[in-house]
Amino acid sequence: MSRFVHSKEPLMSRVTRWMKSAITGALMIVFWFSISPWLETVIHSDTLSAVMVAVVISIAVLVAWFAKNYLNGDRRHGIFNIQLFALAWCVTIIGRANHLAVFLGAWCACNVLLSRMISHKTTWSAARFSGKMALIQLILGTSFLATAFSLMYYTTGSLMIQDIIQKPLDSWPMHLAILCLILGAMTQSALYPFHRWLISSINAPTPVSALMHAGVVNGGGFLLLRFAPLYANHTSFMNTIFVVGFFSTLMGSFWKVIQNDIKRMLACSTIAQMGFMFVQVGLGLFTSALAHICWHGLFKAYLFLSSGNAGKEKRKDLGNYPFGPGVFFSMINACLSTFVFAILSHHTQWDAGIVVLGVVWISSAQLSLSILSTKSIKRLPLALMVSTLFSGLYGLNVHYFDQWCSPLWPKLQPIAIQNVRPLHMVALCILVLVWVLVLLLKYDKKTRFFPHWALFLYVKMLNSSQPYTKTITDNRRGYDYV
Repeated sequence: MSRFVHSKEPLMSRVTRWMKSAITGALMIVFWFSISPWLETVIHSDTLSAVMVAVVISIAVLVAWFAKNYLNGDRRHGIFNIQLFALAWCVTIIGRANHLAVFLGAWCACNVLLSRMISHKTTWSAARFSGKMALIQLILGTSFLATAFSLMYYTTGSLMIQDIIQKPLDSWPMHLAILCLILGAMTQSALYPFHRWLISSINAPTPVSALMHAGVVNGGGFLLLRFAPLYANHTSFMNTIFVVGFFSTLMGSFWKVIQNDIKRMLACSTIAQMGFMFVQVGLGLFTSALAHICWHGLFKAYLFLSSGNAGKEKRKDLGNYPFGPGVFFSMINACLSTFVFAILSHHTQWDAGIVVLGVVWISSAQLSLSILSTKSIKRLPLALMVSTLFSGLYGLNVHYFDQWCSPLWPKLQPIAIQNVRPLHMVALCILVLVWVLVLLLKYDKKTRFFPHWALFLYVKMLNSSQPYTKTITDNRRGYDYV
């Protein structure tokens, strides 16, 4: 028997198929050239769009590569790949759109595709309900965005985004449009009180969760950055964004530490990170917020794709409490690390950036504390080196993003960063006090029983971080993978 299997397709059929393919390709080329002049008017390329497109494409490639083995044998693997490509394409259009209708259309398509991907396991009732609730919440956010765009067009008479943001108007319709814009961004980024759809989406396959938390959820921050010139001169809107982000940061951080599910913990961490991104926008640190979107997206994609290894990790012995000198030296390390960050990032002025310095100080102290938790003072040089290194890298990152992205908001650079206000100092004090309180409650050897108020707060926080009831499968028979 011959080793080669010859095609039995008739010659005329093959010629006909080739001709159809050639005609289809020619028609696509003609269509592309016919709409190219129109595309030049509705597409805008700048540093912001370049960063978003690069991040989305990178994450989509990583997710597709991971899903190749993760979904091996899944009967809907092909549909997943199609939806993944379409979702990445929609996010790319959002990043480069200069027309309100194109932006809104891609935004709607992106959210519909996301809800479909959350319900990947269509035979699993919990997954279907997760996708349904996500779609309802995202439709609400899209309606806010559509209202904002309608008011912008009513006020300016233009559908081009660059025309709208280059000539901001001070009128009540524009103020209402900015408020709707903020609500739409909050919904997309799952900030409180629009957070439950994200916590309930853990039924989605891990590649979908990685793409959602690392890419799509960042859409709220991108929306605020794209339309920043409209509200950057209004202290009330900047303070509103700051307060909303700060509250979500606190809530997400509390929720994260009380979860016993790795994916739900990561979801709460995303809420906290999105809140901090809003805080940076509210402070006028637009380039820092853009850097946060970039690196948070890549890091959160890694965390989700590696979440399956969490069960193999060695658990930390809760008896290894940090001792007095360890806490003291951790705070000293944090001061040095914060100084390095301030010098390298050029945030040495007395402005609202003091809040970011406070966050860097808390993060550095916590990092040093985790290294010194073995009660060994010999690890002090290692803690100092690691905390200083990470703070320095973060500072250099912020500095180079400032240099690279400064043409994005040329008119806002001198006035964007807010002056220090009592609101910012109160928020900074709350951050430090909460960190110290959690530290004492967690590490105090003598506290065998938490006080009543702490238990009450714990129950309240735990209840507020629960997903929708129908997205929870409490019986193994509920997992129907037929």
